[in-house]
Amino acid sequence: MRSIVRHPMRLLSLFAVVAAFAFSLSVARADDAADARAFIEKAAAQVRADAPQAAQSGDQRERFLKILDRDFDVAAMGKLVLGRFWANASEPVRQDFIAAFRAYLAKSYAPRFFVYAGRPMTVASARSGSDGITSVRTNVQEADNRNVGVDWQVARTPNGFRIVDLVVEGVSLGLTQRDDFANYLRNNGDDVAKLTALLRERGK
Repeated sequence: MRSIVRHPMRLLSLFAVVAAFAFSLSVARADDAADARAFIEKAAAQVRADAPQAAQSGDQRERFLKILDRDFDVAAMGKLVLGRFWANASEPVRQDFIAAFRAYLAKSYAPRFFVYAGRPMTVASARSGSDGITSVRTNVQEADNRNVGVDWQVARTPNGFRIVDLVVEGVSLGLTQRDDFANYLRNNGDDVAKLTALLRERGK
């Protein structure tokens, strides 16, 4: 502390470095928010254009899998829903779980996803958090003209922006799924392999 007090120029330099770092963070977050918003707008436009063909062709599952691989970070989502059980799982067990979870998502959500995807959606805002996640708020118009608030949780990855969670009217789908999985695991000896087998069966 004394050395800094004795050298006011050094103190000014330290303040300058801190200020520059803080400014770079604020700029990065602003850029992340704008880029994440553009990512969601583009992804939504692609899915909305595909929704009519998906409904007619009956191949929603295959189309949804392509969207999952293109726009979502399934590995990050799998880590989220597995919660504390992820840390104790071996890498092969984790990979098996992610594969089963991906198939389960496609089987469970594809039909409803394309129903919502075909409805009007507007992007209201985008806000970056200190955790590196950008929340993109959208309003989806229901069939009865009621607007449903959907927050897309987006992260920057080595492959570009990817969706890591959805929050529908304040309810996180990832955290809700994590609670369900945690209950199952507690009742089955914390055995992730058993949960994987269940998801694999339900994802057929």
